[in-house]
Amino acid sequence: MNSNNVLQYEVADEFSESDLEKINQMIISIWDYNAWIPKKNVKPMADFFLGEVILSSSKIFVVRDNDEIIGVIAASIINNIRQKASAKIQKYKALQEITSDSKQNVFASYIDTLILNEKLLLDRADSSSKCNSIKTSHNFTWRIPA
Repeated sequence: MNSNNVLQYEVADEFSESDLEKINQMIISIWDYNAWIPKKNVKPMADFFLGEVILSSSKIFVVRDNDEIIGVIAASIINNIRQKASAKIQKYKALQEITSDSKQNVFASYIDTLILNEKLLLDRADSSSKCNSIKTSHNFTWRIPA
């Protein structure tokens, strides 16, 4: 980074393929995936992690030095955090069962981390009266074939 440059940040509404690749490389480097993930799984793990961040974030900001992305900040505004966190835990547990050939599996450990993250969000929601008081009103009608 050039110390004479002013860093810029911006809301990222869409990422180019080169932006996604740069962010994936940052994930691999920051989490040191090459040290603990089998080589063939490094990129898929980074892709999975980045996909989860993009899908669960309301806003994503990128910090740039000239045109190069050097940082990412993701934030979420979640109205029904308890329901969404519980649904994610169920989803991750289902994935865990699907991939549970071996508890030594790196992906299984990663899923453990995702479950822990959602449980921490639930704990946070429980301690915040503001989060507990937010309600949504979605009505669904299910039709079961005879």
